[in-house]
Amino acid sequence: MDKSVIEVSATVSHLKYTTHLSKGLKSVITDISKLDECLAQNPSFNLGIDDEQRFAVSRWVSPKRTRSYPFAHVYDTLPSPLKKVTIIPIIKDEGKRGERDYIQWDTISLMSLLGVYVIIAYYVTAVPSTKATGKITDQRFDSEYVEQELLRLNDYMSSPVHWNYEQIEKISQTADRAVSAYESIEEDTGIPLHSLSSAIRTVEEKFRDVVSFKKLSRKYAQRAQSSESKTIQPLENISGQKGKLDIENHLGGHYNITADEVRFGVDGVVHLVEAKHTKDKMVPSVSDIKDALIKMALFTNCHIVSIEGSEFEQVPVLKLTSRLIFEESLLNTNQREFWENLKKEAIVNGFILQIGELP
Repeated sequence: MDKSVIEVSATVSHLKYTTHLSKGLKSVITDISKLDECLAQNPSFNLGIDDEQRFAVSRWVSPKRTRSYPFAHVYDTLPSPLKKVTIIPIIKDEGKRGERDYIQWDTISLMSLLGVYVIIAYYVTAVPSTKATGKITDQRFDSEYVEQELLRLNDYMSSPVHWNYEQIEKISQTADRAVSAYESIEEDTGIPLHSLSSAIRTVEEKFRDVVSFKKLSRKYAQRAQSSESKTIQPLENISGQKGKLDIENHLGGHYNITADEVRFGVDGVVHLVEAKHTKDKMVPSVSDIKDALIKMALFTNCHIVSIEGSEFEQVPVLKLTSRLIFEESLLNTNQREFWENLKKEAIVNGFILQIGELP
């Protein structure tokens, strides 16, 4: 396999995308006082503020967007006519033997493009993990703070762009609260966390102001993208060249992401491919596919795609592969319905749905 990487630049002014796979969100609570319980149990849900006001809410368990399928949960809220809100932890520390991740500018900027209001929150409680020694689990948000932000958003009349920028403007205070909370969590659980002094330095450097946050997020994103472009993940089955995409939007956001494959068609069209692979099923999981569809929402709205100074027309491709042979006749009723809706989504939004490798 040719492991060289193609560098691609593109611009996107807005996102226009129609979903067909979102599950119907249940109004799981009618009383905001149950918010803490709901956030712990549901990755996406309709939240009742009062008899008339509701939000379509999703929540992330980590600020890192490649973990725990946060895009799949955001995807489920997209068709809702309600205000769409996603709650993201500013920092996630799993313990010294685990990971520590920080929120990135690109994540918030992408949510703005999708028309989703972001609440940057922080964890205040956790318990020692019984499955992994030296790690913490069951981390819970400061639900009082989230509730306060939701009530404020309930009366907010401006766009997600303005709200999300305001969230960034006060990110330093939110980060300080997060670090203080982890100091208490370490004391309460007895589990050593990553260096708190290191976290404080990162907060002072990265979250000092909007300019610092944007600049350093881009630096970290480019570093992560460079690493990802050289790595074949277990859920990928790659046959072409990987691509490093630098996508810029009118909001000043830069998305340093990876295309699993960049292919040049005989007609001069460039295909940007997002690949999902499974070993023991005919098609990848629903969460994997929904996660990939957020990439399709971004790719299908890319304009002025350039490679080495030359502009190309591009068509996105969602490639699904498996060790098993795909036979539509073997799908059960629910799988068949999902499959038909996925095909509709590809047609309506203008991306190619590829099953298996090309001959």
